[in-house]
Order: sequence, then structure tokens, then C-alpha cells
Amino acid sequence: MREEDSSESGQESDVQLPPSAGIMGDGQAGGSGALAHEEVDAVLAAAYLPMDPIEVRFARCEALAAHGYIPQATTLALQLSKYLVGHLQDLSDVEDARSHHILSTDEANHAGMFTFLLNVLQCPKYPMATKYLQVKLYYLEGEIVSLLQTANVEDHELEQLRDAAVQMATAVASQIVPPIALAHFILDRLSYSFNVCELDQNGQPTARVIPARVSSRRPQDDDLALKAALDAIGARPLFSEEDYPLLSEAARRQKGELAIALLT
Repeated sequence: MREEDSSESGQESDVQLPPSAGIMGDGQAGGSGALAHEEVDAVLAAAYLPMDPIEVRFARCEALAAHGYIPQATTLALQLSKYLVGHLQDLSDVEDARSHHILSTDEANHAGMFTFLLNVLQCPKYPMATKYLQVKLYYLEGEIVSLLQTANVEDHELEQLRDAAVQMATAVASQIVPPIALAHFILDRLSYSFNVCELDQNGQPTARVIPARVSSRRPQDDDLALKAALDAIGARPLFSEEDYPLLSEAARRQKGELAIALLT
């Protein structure tokens, strides 16, 4: 009996753990948790990339507009547009920001919007590395033209269009991708007869002149618009059609639409 008692007590002693074992286990668990937190902090610190000041201002402008602070967002958007006009050649690698049409909501800002977007259309374009980027560029160009068509064309805007029309011959000869969309917009907004005379049901100009539109228009604007359109249609792209078939098709389509606008 004593031997059995001693064997049972020995088994019980094997099962029991010393008090210090539980303490050490809790300490190791706490240490591993702290180590995991330190590793997460290190990963987040390594992944953090500081934003450029211009990106911060873009984000601030979008946040102000999203939360209803339209006057402050408009002021900041005008400042950004002036900055971009002066630094277009230095910002070719800046990522595209989402547009909330902040400037187009108020007619008082149309002058700044017009100057900025017209300068964007005049920037040299190059073939994109992928078809996705090429389609995206083509889409964004169409969005810019749509926004420009909503702006009021006054004396200052007409002078800018005349300057752009005069520079069209140089642009189509030196740029790799001809600025056909710009030429089409110049034809629409600089044409004397289509912007001064009333249009009939078929969209053709009549002999009736609208007096309010004559003051800032010149009959010579028709010649400038026509020459700019013809220069764009006759431009030969400085890229290989075999290497960029999608871009070639887009250029042919734009030229076809511009030719139809000239014939109608």
C-alpha cells in the first residue's frame, strides 16, 4: 500500500507545474505581443511615403469640395491652376487627380479654367506605353474639350484662341502626336459665321447677325480657324503605325470628325 501511495504521489508530482512556470509563460506571451507590435510599426514606417506639397494641396482642395467648403476649394483650385500653367513642363510625372469640376460650377472662374485647359491641350503629347494609358489619354482629352465648351468666350479668350491658331502650324510640324482636338475646338469657337450669326434648324449659319456677339469678333477669324483645321488634318504623325495602331486609329478618327465639321 505504501508503494502504491508513493507511486501515485510521484505521478501527481509529475503533473504539477512549478509556480514560476506560469509566470514565465505569461512573460513570453507579452514579449511576443510587444515584438509583433514593433514589427507592424516598422512595416508601416517603411511603407510610408511623404507627399509632395503640390499633392497635399490637391488633396486639401478635394477634401474642401467634398465637405461643402466650395469658396475655399475654388480659391485653392484657382491657385493650383495658375501654378500648373507655369510649371506644365515640370509636372509630367504627376499622377492624375480626380476631378470634381470645382472651377466650372461658377462662371466667375471660367476665365482661369479656360486658360489652364487651353494650355493643357497645347502641351506636346507622346505615344503611351500601353493601350490602357492611350485610351485614358484620349478620354481625358475629350473631357477637357467638353469643359472648354462650357466656358464663356470673351475678348481675352478670343485672343488666346487666335494665338493658338497661329501656333498650330508649328505645333503640327514639331509634335509627335498632332493636336487635332485643339484644332477642332479652335474651329468651333473661333469661326466667325458660326459664332456671330444665328443658326437654322439644321445647325447652319443664317444671314441674321446677333449684335451682341459682333463686338469682339473679327471676319479674319474664319481664316485663322480654317488654316488651323487644315494644318491639323494634313499633319503627318511622327510615330510608327505598326508600333502604335490604337493611337493611329484615334488620330484618323479625330481627323475624320474635323473634316466633317469643315464640310458641314
